Amino acid sequence: MIRSWCGADALARLACLDDFHAGVVAPPGQVLPGAAVWSDYHASWTPLLVEALECGETVAAMGLAVRRWRGMIEARRLGPDDEEMTVAAAGPTEATVLGRAVCSRLTEADRHWTLRLANVAGGPTSEAFVRTLPRAKAYVSGRCPQAVFVPGEPLGRYVTRKMRDNAHRAYNLAAAAGTPLVPCWVTDPDEIQEVLPDVIEVHRARNQQARGYAILDSPAEASQFRAQVLAHARTGTAHLLVIRGADELAAFSVCFTNGRLMRVYANLVSPQWLHVSAGTLASVEVVRRAHADPGIDVLSWGAGESRYKSSCSTTTCELTTILGFSSPPTQLAWGALRARRRHESSSDTDGCVEPQDVGNRLTERQSP
Repeated sequence: MIRSWCGADALARLACLDDFHAGVVAPPGQVLPGAAVWSDYHASWTPLLVEALECGETVAAMGLAVRRWRGMIEARRLGPDDEEMTVAAAGPTEATVLGRAVCSRLTEADRHWTLRLANVAGGPTSEAFVRTLPRAKAYVSGRCPQAVFVPGEPLGRYVTRKMRDNAHRAYNLAAAAGTPLVPCWVTDPDEIQEVLPDVIEVHRARNQQARGYAILDSPAEASQFRAQVLAHARTGTAHLLVIRGADELAAFSVCFTNGRLMRVYANLVSPQWLHVSAGTLASVEVVRRAHADPGIDVLSWGAGESRYKSSCSTTTCELTTILGFSSPPTQLAWGALRARRRHESSSDTDGCVEPQDVGNRLTERQSP
């Protein structure tokens, strides 16, 4: 049995699938409240949820965002492109059913459509899903370092000796300077809201120093970051690590959980505290927290590889971007428009080039 939901109904139904998504280890950005916050800040896209059921139980589901643009339906994942996602299905057979249902649902809306899913975790379910798409293309778009915990294994199994030594060094250097570093985990929504301005300021400062620009300099991006953190805090799925020294925020880590998965949403150090490796301390403390929690099986560092991530991981998940097109003319038209977008703009808020919001929705009945 296949069911689909649009607009507010899609988000309402998504809220009922928490247990299912936890069971298939879907990242937090793929479920509520993360998907709802993303939708609030991308009003030209309408949420669309396609669900496959067997004997009344959900066996596969996919949240999409769709809009009508330049004479075709454009569909994408419901959530930010720069975060990893999974094909949420009980297995390859169910993923095949889901893929066919997604194609059917898009064709019902318009015979000309495109589908783009960024940073999909590889595996049998995603491979089965890709095989259902017409004119499918898939390419490796990144990797996601993860620590997969085995009961009884010590912390040293998941953090390299060098990282542990550097963390001790950070403590010792700060203490010798008379400004000891104090790590503290915060989960209370009011306390998180109180420290959030400092978190955003460190986020900005570190990115300005490292890259020459900070995405949170944009008021809209800063507002969305704040909304994501507070929405997860209100649902009890936000864990904020703050490391203070001399009454300053030296480093922080924002983590979200979904079922037995903990995902690092942001992990940054203040430029003023780089000299004592406060960022290394934060990374080690994150692993320590996840390792000590019997309810967490996987710690995901998110899309993108770096030395500190690989030093706190046991495996790397390959991420693939998946494309599908309803017809050859649609594929050609999409390619031409994509090239034009790249010419007009080098990036957007999701790390890829997208058209400007045109405000067009499918219908009131199905607003993506």
